[in-house]
Amino acid sequence: MAKSKAMRSVSFIIFLWIYGCSYAQDYLKLPELKRVVVQNPHDTAAIHKLFEAVISGKKVLNSDTLLAYNLVVYENSEKAKYDLGIAASAANMGNTYTALGDYSKALGYLFIAEKIYAKNDDYKRLAGIYNIIGNTYLGTGNLEGQKIYFSKCYEIGLKHDLQTYKAYGAGGLGNYYSSLKNYESSNKWMILACGLFKETTNKIAYAICLVNVATNYRLLHNIVKADEYITLAKPVIAEANFNYATYLYYKEVGDIYQDRHVYDLAIKNYESALDLMVQDKAIHNISEIYKSLADASLKAKQYPQTIDFLRLHMQYKDSVFNENNNRQLVDVKEKYETEKKDAEIHILNKENDLAKSELSRKRTMIYFSIGFILLVLVMFAFVIKSNIQKNKTNTILEKQKVIIEEKQKEIVDSINYAKRIQYTLLANKESLDKLLPGHFIFFEPKDIVSGDFYWVAHKNNFIYLAVCDCTGHGVPGAFMSLLSSNLLNEAINEKSISDPGEVLNYVREKLINSLDGGNDGMDTILIKLPDTVSQHNMAASIELQYASANNKLILVRDSELQEFPTDKMPVGKGEKEGSFETRKVELKKNDQLYLYTDGYADQFGGDKGKKFKYKTLNQLLLSANSLAPVEQEKALRQKFIEWKGNLEQVDDVCIVGIKLL
Repeated sequence: MAKSKAMRSVSFIIFLWIYGCSYAQDYLKLPELKRVVVQNPHDTAAIHKLFEAVISGKKVLNSDTLLAYNLVVYENSEKAKYDLGIAASAANMGNTYTALGDYSKALGYLFIAEKIYAKNDDYKRLAGIYNIIGNTYLGTGNLEGQKIYFSKCYEIGLKHDLQTYKAYGAGGLGNYYSSLKNYESSNKWMILACGLFKETTNKIAYAICLVNVATNYRLLHNIVKADEYITLAKPVIAEANFNYATYLYYKEVGDIYQDRHVYDLAIKNYESALDLMVQDKAIHNISEIYKSLADASLKAKQYPQTIDFLRLHMQYKDSVFNENNNRQLVDVKEKYETEKKDAEIHILNKENDLAKSELSRKRTMIYFSIGFILLVLVMFAFVIKSNIQKNKTNTILEKQKVIIEEKQKEIVDSINYAKRIQYTLLANKESLDKLLPGHFIFFEPKDIVSGDFYWVAHKNNFIYLAVCDCTGHGVPGAFMSLLSSNLLNEAINEKSISDPGEVLNYVREKLINSLDGGNDGMDTILIKLPDTVSQHNMAASIELQYASANNKLILVRDSELQEFPTDKMPVGKGEKEGSFETRKVELKKNDQLYLYTDGYADQFGGDKGKKFKYKTLNQLLLSANSLAPVEQEKALRQKFIEWKGNLEQVDDVCIVGIKLL
């Protein structure tokens, strides 16, 4: 199982050493200190006291409160032109936004802090900012940014022999190599960082590093070493008492249990991790832990829970880092670079003004020469600027293309994952071969997943078979099919409802309640047969019971095709909502039954691009009736491909044929 990028970050506790270890309980005075600052916006001493109080409350205040008070410090520091207050509050807000997974806002503030600390040659705080920027790029998956900024942090620590900065730089480079899946190199840096954090008594960072080393060993399939480091981490985690570190511990313990196929304990630890990230409103980590819960639930065959967890994973993932956020990250970096260039141009303009003042006493020819030179320079600058802008535009377009391709791949991967879940709930081939030996199925979803489905159950010496067409197709249709098949299973296997009409009544009521009165539902036909049909020695005749919602039952006997009546209403909310009728049909040996949805008949194709239609489909079934079941399926598939030609498939297709042997 791949490890989340955000999971490895240790930047979230960096201000414990950038701005001092503690300020007692100054955070209790925050409202009063804020009032003083607002009334005296140019009082830098009051601003500094407010910021100290904010830092003292980092462990107990929620993210929203921290951001609100830091913003007060930031805005009033700007009014007072107080560089230290601007940089400190910007760094703190950038750190908090990184913890929340809002990387575009984080980078905007962090680059402001970096610029001020670099200008003042404040290398200690600059090293801290480098580490946070590296961790922010870790969250976005920007490998180049990680390596550059983590290396800068480590180099400052090495140059000035400062253990703390070496520790954060080493930990960051461990994260970088882990992102490359080079877990051996990652552990060389991580183990170095563990020793440095232990030496500097930074328990939170030490705990996180121990968990990261355990993760690397697990991904290297060295479970003994993974257990050793996760055991070392447990008491340190408890002593550190920091939500994010505890979250990493529970997540890794869950991963270890999942690798060992102990899914109940894996799920229990994932749920503990989830509770902590919900408290911190860390959306990225919430998304990741729901993905882990979905994986464990699927392997534990807890399919309804798997669907819920997968839906929540996709919901949170979409809100974390969409295409708009990616564009904002590019804009933030460009804005920072532009501000640098503006400052350089401003200095050049001042120097040029001095030169003009000095040259004002020169002759007219000198003025003319200077003007000519300036004109050439302007033209040259214009050409260079045009080329730079063109290159920037090309770079942005290339990045956007990569983002779109990655997003598309993620969506397709998620849908394929949903397909695996859906196919586990369809009637499996072994059950159908055993219960209905003379059968075939032609199943062709329009997209990867389907709103059509077929379902079978064996209960009290009877076989129940349903062919259903849920509202929609693709992902929405698939979710409807999962819900509907689960309700069929509930009605027959759990509630022991045996009458087909009553089964459809039950499913309809549950669907309407589940969908809060929406118009979604399904067209279906449900048949009930004695299980003697599976024994190859069927009696002279048997009785079939069926109930149908819009879909007809087709019978071919002695080369004649019969259509049986249906109830003209859906299993769901519709214009008509009477009870479904259970109808009976006497069947004989060698009879052929067909159950189908509307996808085949509604397909456009042929020379004139028209619908195939039900009448043509019934004629095709009649002509193929003499073939073996497997050959009938091949004939239907070949005809469908020929008819459709180059046109798009318009709907899901499902046809089930049953030969009474």
